[in-house]
Amino acid sequence: MWTSVWLLTVAATQMPGAAILQAAVTVLVNQDVDECLVANGGCHAKAKCTNTAGSRTCSCLAGYTGNGQVCVVLKCPVGFAGEGADCAPDSDLDGYPDTELSCSSNQSDIDGDGIGDKCDDDIDNDGLLNAADNCPKVANGNQADGDGDGIGDACDNCPKHPNAGQKDKDEDLLGNACDDDVDTDSDGVEDSVDNCPNNQKDTDGDGRGDACSNDLDGDKILDSDDNCIANPSVHSTDFRHLQMVALDPQTASTPPVWVVYDNGAEIHQTVNSDPAIAVGDHVMGDVDFEGTFFVEDTSDDDFVGFIFGYQSNAKFYVVSWKKGPQNWFNKAERGVTLKLVNSNTGPGTKLRDALWFTGSTANQAKMLWHDGSIGWKPKVAYRWLLHHRPDIGAMRFYLYQGTKQVMDSGNIYDGTLKGGRLGLYCFSQEEIIWSNMEYKCANGVPQEMFNDLPANLQNQVLSS
Repeated sequence: MWTSVWLLTVAATQMPGAAILQAAVTVLVNQDVDECLVANGGCHAKAKCTNTAGSRTCSCLAGYTGNGQVCVVLKCPVGFAGEGADCAPDSDLDGYPDTELSCSSNQSDIDGDGIGDKCDDDIDNDGLLNAADNCPKVANGNQADGDGDGIGDACDNCPKHPNAGQKDKDEDLLGNACDDDVDTDSDGVEDSVDNCPNNQKDTDGDGRGDACSNDLDGDKILDSDDNCIANPSVHSTDFRHLQMVALDPQTASTPPVWVVYDNGAEIHQTVNSDPAIAVGDHVMGDVDFEGTFFVEDTSDDDFVGFIFGYQSNAKFYVVSWKKGPQNWFNKAERGVTLKLVNSNTGPGTKLRDALWFTGSTANQAKMLWHDGSIGWKPKVAYRWLLHHRPDIGAMRFYLYQGTKQVMDSGNIYDGTLKGGRLGLYCFSQEEIIWSNMEYKCANGVPQEMFNDLPANLQNQVLSS
């Protein structure tokens, strides 16, 4: 687009034998304006705007087709699924290929460049090829490696202690070389790396723990004047960086197969596996966590669920749902169970048996709540919502089928774990889908939850 600008110039002339004459002259100049800088130049959200002299062009991104003003997803023919020209057979017509596409951006794509990690030679898009990158899955162009162990500081689980093997026995993302397992405030950040060890985390990364800070999100607005004090580092739900944790690791065990879709907001687990969890990398305090359960398998009746407050493979909360009752290692009842796992052994047969059992097991797991009214049904979508408020040691779980609420745990009280990571849980159940997941930092207590708090906790909420 052209715009006109008036320019004022001064012209000077001199006649022979005369004084210099000056005159002001205005000139109309046409100047190009980059239309792409505002609202993508009017192009579709899935189009690229390219500025040209006096105009602009719109072109649909890869995987979309159209004139740039309108872009629609390329569709595979009936009986196939994938991304436009990259299609594979889809025998059950569920919208997903029978086998994973070799290079699908719907699968794990850490750098979001549309090239699946399996065939991306620079997974983190930091300009260094995977083979030469000391952190191939975490962008670190400077390749800093303070302890010289060949693992970049950005992904080293002990950046100040050489440990090339990166061993992490309790799977808490802190390597054995620097892990003393002391966490005074139970916030999921051990004292050795906690800048406020007697209180909570450091949300804004300013070197002062949240309980010691007056600007929680580091936006230069004091919390007393800030109408949004939530964590600025958590921008969206993202389970692409999953940590796989086996809860009964044995030679003959069957590990789960986790497949990531929708930029980390949807996860599939495809096989009948031993108990396991897949944990995201965001550490959360007060949190609201919701998503949809869907089981495609029609022959089995075992456990689906999720975890929160994960601090290690021996400390976390788990919500598990059993389709029907069953005696195996011990008695498992139908319904939803919420447990505190606080195991003195960690993964193994004792923890496995405690997870199967509908009840508490000494030194392994404590049952906080159980509702046996319904089991899950195959090919039915259920929506869950969890409120966790570790500051007051309270949590609440809701379950919906369609628009109908089918379960409400009421307030559940346990203050053992003061925060941690979120993840997904399965035990002997295949073909599970967790979709449309969302987690967000919570500010305050929902009214229904607040109404059921005892007076002392209500006063604590009101004064905080």
